[in-house]
Amino acid sequence: MKTALINTIICSAAVAALVSCSVKLEMDQPSNGEMRVTAFVDGATKTALQQDGDGFDVVWNEGDKILIGGQEFTLVGEGGSKEGEFTGPQLEDGEYDAYFATTDGSIPTTQKFVPGRIGNAPMSARMTVTAGKPGPISFKNLGGLLRVSIKNIQQAPVKSIAITGKLSNVASRIYLDCGNDGVRLSEDGTEFFIAMPEGSYSTVSIDVSDGNQTITKTLGGSKRLEIARSQITPASFSVLFSGKYPMYHKGHQYVDLKLPSGVMWATCNLGADKPYLGGGRYVWSENQAAQAVASEWGGDWRLPTLAEVEELMANTHLRSANYRGDDFDNLDSLEELENPEPDAGSTRPYGHYFVNQGKYIFFPFLSYPPETYSFGGVGYYWTSNFDMSNDSKLPYVMVLVDNRQQGHTNYSLKTLSIFHFSIRPVLDVR
Repeated sequence: MKTALINTIICSAAVAALVSCSVKLEMDQPSNGEMRVTAFVDGATKTALQQDGDGFDVVWNEGDKILIGGQEFTLVGEGGSKEGEFTGPQLEDGEYDAYFATTDGSIPTTQKFVPGRIGNAPMSARMTVTAGKPGPISFKNLGGLLRVSIKNIQQAPVKSIAITGKLSNVASRIYLDCGNDGVRLSEDGTEFFIAMPEGSYSTVSIDVSDGNQTITKTLGGSKRLEIARSQITPASFSVLFSGKYPMYHKGHQYVDLKLPSGVMWATCNLGADKPYLGGGRYVWSENQAAQAVASEWGGDWRLPTLAEVEELMANTHLRSANYRGDDFDNLDSLEELENPEPDAGSTRPYGHYFVNQGKYIFFPFLSYPPETYSFGGVGYYWTSNFDMSNDSKLPYVMVLVDNRQQGHTNYSLKTLSIFHFSIRPVLDVR
């Protein structure tokens, strides 16, 4: 059974339970040696898997299977209802154990992640066959669900999650397999549902692995972790993997250059999605540049100050400007920047790498039309500061290279606020 988390959770996760359903006491049996069984989720007072009154409807879905007396029965039709009919081999008269999402009435110690669904929460029931006809099956949940919300600013993949502790008399570890490709984490939180035995636990460890590293979080301590049958218990935490995973804020990548101020610089210009692309051109006048950052990227992204621009230039060193920025994400090491091979055939802009302590960002050179600007520079970036020494209040820009200033690179100057220049946003991380 598969479980949708939008307004419907399919009985595959069914840790819930739910509306009393009409029961078919009599039904026509197939004549080909098969048996048709009616199965539904029991519960006269609750209509969904509950969490503080916020739950999910439970319905059967196409392809769902149940076990009756060790025999597999498959849902007939597309599902979509709390009550479903299943077909399987004809059983002799007697009483039988029936299971969903488990083979022996216990919580599975190895579970599979299904995107947007819950597929691990097991249920059990009893069925009686009389005169060759089966009675209806009323499934009850065997345990509860732990809903783990994991936040990550790197969009790193999670390959597995392991829950360890004294979970029951028989289980001490439950493993959630997230597949070979893993599940990409979000800075807003990615949810994982793990079926657990009912109980009160003083200490539970959660191991989150990307396939290479494992980060362990401990739940419980002074507060016990309570898992109730047919209930969802929430847990939320953040993880940060070491290594070369990039970091993001509101979907935009940034780099920690270990600058004294702690400010983080974006890897792309405003209006661009690759480091080598120029992005948009913006005027500074009437605070339009700052407003553009807020409207396009949101969050805490902003214009850099003049002091932050000067800090960047003072605390980093340059690598060759003729290295193509489109290879930014493919660099295996900074050594590749030491002896770059110019690509004379490329029409893409070159630029500067600002490097510090093994981290770097790329600024593309950008040409501005000579008919618009009297200076033919190749790289101007707005700051948030302006000159207050006179009434003109000219804003400052960071200059990568100015064609009029041979040999001069990376400095700041004042200019008219009506010009259209580039923006490289920055971020404060607390």
